[in-house]
Amino acid sequence: MRRIDVLLVAALVLSPMTGLRFGKIGPAEVLAAAWCVLACLNARHPLVPGTLGKAWVVFFGILVAGTLHGVVVTPGSTTPTGLVTWAYLGIICVLGYSVLQGRTADQLNRLLAAIGGATTVWFAGLYVYSITISTTFLGSRLWYGQRFAGGGDNPHQLAVMLSASIFINFRALLLARTARQRAWWLLITAVTLVLGYLTASATLLLAVGVVAALALFFLALDRIGSRSGRVAFTTAVLMAAVVGVALLWDRVLGLAERFLDSDSNGWGRLTLWLDFNDVLDHVVLLGLGPGTYADGGDFEFHNSYLELAAMLGIPAALGLFVMLALTIRRLLRHWTLMTIVMVLLVYALPGFAIRRLSFWLIFALCLALAVALDRRDIAAADPASPRRATPTAPSPAHTRTVAGTGGEPGRGLSPRAARGTRPLSSPPLR
Repeated sequence: MRRIDVLLVAALVLSPMTGLRFGKIGPAEVLAAAWCVLACLNARHPLVPGTLGKAWVVFFGILVAGTLHGVVVTPGSTTPTGLVTWAYLGIICVLGYSVLQGRTADQLNRLLAAIGGATTVWFAGLYVYSITISTTFLGSRLWYGQRFAGGGDNPHQLAVMLSASIFINFRALLLARTARQRAWWLLITAVTLVLGYLTASATLLLAVGVVAALALFFLALDRIGSRSGRVAFTTAVLMAAVVGVALLWDRVLGLAERFLDSDSNGWGRLTLWLDFNDVLDHVVLLGLGPGTYADGGDFEFHNSYLELAAMLGIPAALGLFVMLALTIRRLLRHWTLMTIVMVLLVYALPGFAIRRLSFWLIFALCLALAVALDRRDIAAADPASPRRATPTAPSPAHTRTVAGTGGEPGRGLSPRAARGTRPLSSPPLR
């Protein structure tokens, strides 16, 4: 982590505080742009956007075409100015990824941990401030009725960032090498969970619950040494899940109904989702661009995937979903990173996570860290590699042979690295 990265950490920490904005621009947007510009100017490596940059160019081109189509077909619902938001998010994501590709895995590990820890400390401080001093901060309200909003226009901005922070901090806990570090990250993770609960966001509870179950599965899988054992365990879990759902289908439906009842907007969201039929005929090829298309054009769909389908059109949206699925597959070897991205994608099902600055910055950081971890694995396993790092003595408690999953929890070995026999040590977080 470099000194300039303080701007990135501050941008992500402040991203939920939309009450501090003037129009669409707030401290987070300014700090993220400043970090990108300064980091690009001080980059010590060629800035190569790669496949991510090409994908964003295609995405934005299709979005512009859809907007032109929407202005003609649904002029009262399409909002061309929404292109500015997506252009900004794309530039920040691509430039951020290009900059972060020049960092080592250790630097990116520290940066990711700093983001999760700083987010928790900042909003825990705001919570204490709100119950002891004032319920507003610099003119932005800290509470949305009985729900902790942390300076956002509503609690969902904070809930999105806290969802990711829970798994960022959990990852730091798994990587902790000393008892003191483990105690600290356990405390930070617990406080983040409490803050998430205080937002009273049913979407956060859904996303965290689903991905936590997934994390427990991978954590157990990570402890099984043999490939045959992992295959047997995975098969047993899948069969148990299918049989459990089949036998308890009525209870599953009952739980789903109670979950929707617990959210004041639960059934309303389902109604808005059904309104997608009203625009389906218009988005068979091209989309309609940014706008509001549910309930006769008065509301958004409250579902990021339906929003993207309406904006881009069915073919382009399917292409985007495939790319997101391939990204998740790319991160499977680094499952602790995969859970961070996955919780945001699950949150996007009944929410707007994909349209948040925090989503794209965290997405770029996790992708860059996965690449850096692969580079380190290859360098450690191949003596002839010019990128080989100086070997360090592995800690017995944090070392696996190549038959296992590598020295870092949630990180398997690349195919090339798997041919070696060198143990890998888990990187320190500090």
